[in-house]
Amino acid sequence: MERILDGLLPHDDSIGDRTPGSRLETSSILAHKLWLERYGMPYVRAGAIYRGEPPAPVPIPPPRRNGHLIPTSF
Repeated sequence: MERILDGLLPHDDSIGDRTPGSRLETSSILAHKLWLERYGMPYVRAGAIYRGEPPAPVPIPPPRRNGHLIPTSF
């Protein structure tokens, strides 16, 4: 795709509003409708959109060597 477009397609992942009538929801509905019209089958992908609050970041465990913590600051 990058080669065809001569770059990346602009995409804003910061939109998190998934409430009814939101930009994300209406765009998703339109994309599903157009997909169905074009390919004759519904666009379905399990887990493709998280419908709730964004999950908390996964904590990164401290570095260890041979089971012992490695100091990162002195």
